[in-house]
Amino acid sequence: MKEKMKIDSLKKKTILFIFIITILCIVGSSLIASKVVEKQMTDKYRADKETAAGIISHSLAPRLDVYDYKQVEHLTTSFLGYANITSVTVFDADGTLIRSAVERNVSAEDLDMEKREITTSMRGIIGSVEIGFSKKYIHKQIRTMTVALIFGLMGFFVIVGSGIYAFMSRSIIEPLESFTKTVKEMNFENLSARVKISRDDEIGVLADSFNQMAGDLEESHRALRESEERYRLLFQNIPVGLFRNTPGPEGKWIMANPAIARIFGYETVREFFQTSVVDSYDDPAGRQGFSEKLLARGHVVGEELRLNRRDGITIWVAVTADAVRNESGEVEYFDGMVEDITERKQAGEARQKAHDELEAKVEERTKNLKEKTEKFERMNKLFVDRELRMKELKEEIKELKRKMR
Repeated sequence: MKEKMKIDSLKKKTILFIFIITILCIVGSSLIASKVVEKQMTDKYRADKETAAGIISHSLAPRLDVYDYKQVEHLTTSFLGYANITSVTVFDADGTLIRSAVERNVSAEDLDMEKREITTSMRGIIGSVEIGFSKKYIHKQIRTMTVALIFGLMGFFVIVGSGIYAFMSRSIIEPLESFTKTVKEMNFENLSARVKISRDDEIGVLADSFNQMAGDLEESHRALRESEERYRLLFQNIPVGLFRNTPGPEGKWIMANPAIARIFGYETVREFFQTSVVDSYDDPAGRQGFSEKLLARGHVVGEELRLNRRDGITIWVAVTADAVRNESGEVEYFDGMVEDITERKQAGEARQKAHDELEAKVEERTKNLKEKTEKFERMNKLFVDRELRMKELKEEIKELKRKMR
């Protein structure tokens, strides 16, 4: 099935509009003109009939007055030379046929009969004449005039329509087509196109405004691209893992930078996107718990999680994330950053272990020192008691010596 012609351009619409208006004007004016022509031609036909009937009766009166029927016959025949007269019949005063002349192949339906009395100033009515006028002739005249007028009107309105189209094409359609072409050429890769219209009317003002807007848009787009490039470089090169994923028990990665891919042991972000968030958890319940916690609070800071790398090595990460909601208040995704704190965690555990070992050693040494101190105190007490006892014995010996003396 043939595809219907699409009226999808201003030029086609303008041509169609002017064509329809021209046809309507031609049809309307032709109807009015045909009525006017028919009336005027009918009035003229009636006037011509009166004139012709008067001339014929006036011409026949002198011949009938002297009974010159031969001349009457000659005149009757000569009257058929008129284009609109097809029959002439002459009668005397008593109504007796004197002469009748009729063109060949003339039907009675085509005759428009006009009867006129023939009079003289001296004798009064001396006869009568019946003149048959051709209806076909007047109808042909009306058709000829109507067709000529219609073609004239068609030519006039075609010229007027062409002039209107030329004016509209030059003043409106061509500038708008140029405008449209420029707009179609513009895209985010090419914002340098400008409308080449220099006029003082509304289209010129619109073109200037569009060019100004395009220039501002080009400058804004350039600044936006520079900003996006800086953001991209920052996103790609920042050593902290950045992510965006969907909420829920499974979780799907939406955005990720190379740093987070490296944290989990992947060479590229594309490989990292082939996994789910829950794949990095030992227990899927851990992912579900973290998702529910973030949904409930809307924000977490430094949440420490124990996760697994691609190669199965356990790592510790600190997650700071926000739950991003849409206009209806529903959480669409999680935005956040991940910091690998495995070394720090291991260093902390090592410090804690060293601290615990030191505490144990200090406790053990303290215990040994306490035992030695207690032993020393006991020995010291024994020594002091011995000294005291020796002193007492010395006193007793001295007292015995004194008594013995």
